[in-house]
Amino acid sequence: MGGLAIVLAAGATLPVYTDEIAWRFHERAGYSPGLDTMLSDTCGANSLAAPPLFMMPVRLFSATINSWLDAPIFVRLQGVACALLFLAMLWRLLTMALRGAALAGSIPVRALVIAPLGLGVLPLLMVMSRPEQPLIIGTVAAIILALRQRQCEAAQVRSSIWITVGAIVLIAAVSLSYHLKGVLYVVVLGTCLLFCSANRATLGVRLAGIGATAVLSLSAFLYWSDRFRCPGDPVLADKLARENVAAVLTGGGGLMSAIGEAARGIVPFDYILLTAPDGEPMSSWLPPGLVGEPATIGFMALIMAVWASLVAASIWNLVRFIKLRKRDALADPRVGIGLSLFAIIAVWGASQLNKNVYEAAHVLPMLAVASLLCLTLPHENPWLARWGTRAAKAFVAAGIASQAIILATHGPALWQASRSTHYLSDQPYSVPISGYGTHKANITEAMQKAGMPLDRPLHRPLIDDLTYLALQGSHLPIHWLGVFSDWNGSIDDPVGYLLSRKSDGVVMGCINLPVRMEQAASRAGDICALSGAQLARLGGERDELDSFFAFPP
Repeated sequence: MGGLAIVLAAGATLPVYTDEIAWRFHERAGYSPGLDTMLSDTCGANSLAAPPLFMMPVRLFSATINSWLDAPIFVRLQGVACALLFLAMLWRLLTMALRGAALAGSIPVRALVIAPLGLGVLPLLMVMSRPEQPLIIGTVAAIILALRQRQCEAAQVRSSIWITVGAIVLIAAVSLSYHLKGVLYVVVLGTCLLFCSANRATLGVRLAGIGATAVLSLSAFLYWSDRFRCPGDPVLADKLARENVAAVLTGGGGLMSAIGEAARGIVPFDYILLTAPDGEPMSSWLPPGLVGEPATIGFMALIMAVWASLVAASIWNLVRFIKLRKRDALADPRVGIGLSLFAIIAVWGASQLNKNVYEAAHVLPMLAVASLLCLTLPHENPWLARWGTRAAKAFVAAGIASQAIILATHGPALWQASRSTHYLSDQPYSVPISGYGTHKANITEAMQKAGMPLDRPLHRPLIDDLTYLALQGSHLPIHWLGVFSDWNGSIDDPVGYLLSRKSDGVVMGCINLPVRMEQAASRAGDICALSGAQLARLGGERDELDSFFAFPP
């Protein structure tokens, strides 16, 4: 526990990955005019959308906090704080699940559940400030509320079912506001509502809570699913479609191909393997070249052995408990909630074709929670106690060794990156956590040199992850990945695109600009700025060149 907390705290040195800013960018309805945005607006009407009213409190909260804490270091500290909060709540859940479970208590469940979370680069992934963090925190909170209600009833301690149900419905509303995955996690929350009481007199209240959650889920599903469609840009629409298994069917892959892809993803092996350190990390979210291929393979074998044995023992104990207790097994809320957790992990894995490394940061913590619930069921089997004791020692040893190796191989590079006050050349999709005061002054200076307005919010500026934090109050900003990366869809002329949107200009790190735009920009430190007038001149120069090289009719 202590070792994992230390590694999570050390994650404060991790540069801010672009996805952490992009999700803040996507959920901008707390700013005027109350619309969520995408990286660009080429998807058509889906590019700008007003979320359902129940999502607005979360949007307003996010806008307020992000405006107050507008530096990269605060983005990272928010991620670390959420990871440590999850760990504390996991410890609380372990304490509650083990209470009164003498036989289950003979297994060192704490070590079995917590040690795997320290393997590989999972602790660094867990400190990414992404929308999955509120989802896993809310899910654990709902499970704690459900178990607390049942334990209060068993001990004949006065408690309010209305408060428990209302709190879980509120958690559902918050989760659904943050991400499409919230629709899946609500299945677990609904199970918590169903099993939070054994008193038939409370059934009506619980069903009302489930009904309210279902209505919120339907509204959220319609909103989020529409947001991830792209009718206005066929290039980007095709890229978005390749993210999930539904694309296999719509792309003509056939039913058997879709079933094959889904079956392969049901077991969470891919997510487990993604936590092994890699010499070429995805989008350089970590500095490249820190480990070699033999180390990666060794980590994969170790991590797979630990997680596979944990999950296998958990499912074995769950199945044996149900077999022995039969229908009475459902009287224990850990059974229903544990099954629902395994189910959503399987469904998410089956539906997702493109598994990014940061997905492991919510799948594996939830796998640990599901294992916790199953292993704390009364086992009445000396073999499981012997296995648990031996496995716990091995898990802890593996966790300590893994954390020591990661700190030794990654620590110096992360520390150096955390001290940098410049854009990171070897991590083009990350921004440094230091030097923001200087960058902010350079943003103002570059804008002033370019003749951009300083007395009002910019209209449709093109920004990157660092400059967004300073200019997040702008009117409908455009993210650089939506114009210059493979997420730009059909945009093949960035200058023409910005001019067509009547953009006030560009404020970005010079390192992220094409050479022609960088040469024309006004510069201050690492920051380049191009006003609308400068963009117009660039557009005119392009038209003249096109005309000069054009063939006569």
